[in-house]
Amino acid sequence: VLRQTTLPMLLVRPRELAISHEPVFDKLMVTLDGSDEAERVLPYAQTLAKRFESEILLLSVPDDLQAESQLGNLKRYLEDIAGALTATGLTVRPIVAGSDPAYTIVELARANNVDLIMLATHGRGGRERLMFGSVADTVVRNSHRPIFMVPVR
Repeated sequence: VLRQTTLPMLLVRPRELAISHEPVFDKLMVTLDGSDEAERVLPYAQTLAKRFESEILLLSVPDDLQAESQLGNLKRYLEDIAGALTATGLTVRPIVAGSDPAYTIVELARANNVDLIMLATHGRGGRERLMFGSVADTVVRNSHRPIFMVPVR
């Protein structure tokens, strides 16, 4: 279902369903890679953050090979988005960290006690997925937090 859907999806682990109270999303982690496709998750993050009065952590992870040269550009990129979201009354914290996107997302979500990880999935399949892997797949397999995914096809 995760690989085939064309609709946004909220993945919640079975043990999280056992909680008998209304969901609480105090802290959202929104992952961005600088692409227009990744930014498709932003309207959903904005809506949820307003509804739950959540803090948004905007995360971007530089590529392994170009980490040093990308840092300044990624920081400015996230600060611009943070500024636009802050102007709507939201609390936003930009973070540029790590070098392996999937494992950085999982680790920082744990370390920051994030209630929901939000990301766009690029829908790679078949040979392309085998060659390059999938950030979304790795996050789903290694994080125990709820995950909101927006498929980009």
